[in-house]
Amino acid sequence: MKAPKPRCTYITVRSYKNYTHAKFIEDLASIPFYIANIFDDLDDHVYVFNSLFLDVLNDHAPMKQVKIKSRPNPFVTPEIRQLMRTRDNWHKRAIKTKDRLHWNTYRFFRQEVKREIRFAEMEHVRAELENSNGNVNSIWKVLNRCLPRKDQPLSTTEDHFSQANKFNQFDTSVGLSAASRAKAVAEEHNFYTFNQESSCCPINNSPQDELSKELD
Repeated sequence: MKAPKPRCTYITVRSYKNYTHAKFIEDLASIPFYIANIFDDLDDHVYVFNSLFLDVLNDHAPMKQVKIKSRPNPFVTPEIRQLMRTRDNWHKRAIKTKDRLHWNTYRFFRQEVKREIRFAEMEHVRAELENSNGNVNSIWKVLNRCLPRKDQPLSTTEDHFSQANKFNQFDTSVGLSAASRAKAVAEEHNFYTFNQESSCCPINNSPQDELSKELD
C-alpha cells in the first residue's frame, strides 16, 4: 500500500523575471522620500518610507504565488538533481521527436531517478535515526517527516444507500465463497462432512447394556 501524496502548498515570493537593477535604482532616485519628514511620529516616518519603497519594488519585482508540490527533500544530492535534469531533457526530446528510442531512454532515466531517490531517502533516514542517540523525541521527528501529514479523504459519487448495498453484497458473498472453496478442498482430499443429526464417531455402549446382552 502506497502512502498518499501530500497536498500542494502555496508560498508567496517575489518574481525577478523582469527585474533590471539599473532601472530599479533610477526609479528609486525619483521617489520623494523627503515627504516622510513632515510627520513628527517615528511610526509615520517608517510607514511612509515603506509605502513609497514597496510601490517601486512591486513594480519591478511583483509578488506571486508559487505551488510547492511536496516537502523539501534534504536527501536529494546534486548528482540526483543532475540525473533529474537529464531525465527532463530526454522527456522534452521524446515529446518533440516522438522517437521510440528517445521514449525508452527517458523511461530508463525516470526509473534511475526513482531508484536513486529511494536509496538516498533510506540512507538519510538511517543516518538521522543513528544521530538521534536513542532520543525518543528526535526519533519521532524523523518518523513524522517520513509519514504523510494528513490522510486524504476518500471521495465517491455514489449515495450512502448504494454503498451500503455493495458492502452487504460483499459480506454475504464471503461466506458462500469460503464454503464452496472448503467443499472443493474437502472433496479433493477425500474429506467428508457430517450433518448435525449424524454422529461423527461411533458411540460405545455403556457397561450395563453389555451385561444385559450377555445375560440374554
